Amino acid sequence: MGTKLFSKQGIQDGMAAFFVLILLLYITLLPMPKWLVYIRPDFFILAYIYYLLQDSPIFSYSFAMLAGVFLDVLLTNPIGTCMLAFIIITYISGKFNRQISYFPIMQQSSIVACIVCFYYVVLNVANLMTNSEFSFALVISKSISAFIFWPWIAYLLNQLYYRE
Repeated sequence: MGTKLFSKQGIQDGMAAFFVLILLLYITLLPMPKWLVYIRPDFFILAYIYYLLQDSPIFSYSFAMLAGVFLDVLLTNPIGTCMLAFIIITYISGKFNRQISYFPIMQQSSIVACIVCFYYVVLNVANLMTNSEFSFALVISKSISAFIFWPWIAYLLNQLYYRE
């Protein structure tokens, strides 16, 4: 695993994944109208799950911690909520990545939607502890949008990840 990371192809794949995640993080942070918040999928989470399912050596628990704290600061969440959710997503996706990667795309979409639902439940429960409201509509809408957008995200990232 370590030799793949430091090979020329591993470094190129890592840089491509890094730039894709930065671009999708920018898209995630773009200000949108209130009604569009419920429809827009979280592209950063979908790309992160994709790279976890591809068994990329770059995405480990330490990357999950850094990305989680970075998102906590950018999204003004209590520090540690996104980090906890990212670590749980990393564990679940890393544990079952071989099985999930062999599923058909629609079955992958349903599993990814469940993972995204779990991510938002963890965030909402953590925010509930800080006197915020639990947004059930947000959890369901983000899961449905992840289900709808996953085949497109997977196709586009497959084209980038498996380029010649």
